[in-house]
Amino acid sequence: MVIVIIGCKQNTIIESFYPDGELKEKKILNSKNDTLNYLSYHYYLEGGLSNVIKYVNGLREGKYTTYFKNGNINTNSTYKGGKA
Repeated sequence: MVIVIIGCKQNTIIESFYPDGELKEKKILNSKNDTLNYLSYHYYLEGGLSNVIKYVNGLREGKYTTYFKNGNINTNSTYKGGKA
């Protein structure tokens, strides 16, 4: 797995990749030092978006969407304090 960290003043992006180089996960952090609050995108090995979730204080918070491999929405859930 390869991890790439891209930073700027406001947001830091952390990307991890499958062994074949395809994007596995992208985290958008509010700052490079804040690893508990971020937006997370997970991708299928084939490259399509798998799910999107926001983390606040290390817990899932807000809308959680999962996708089928064809890109259509599979499920929508809402989390509060890490619980659906």
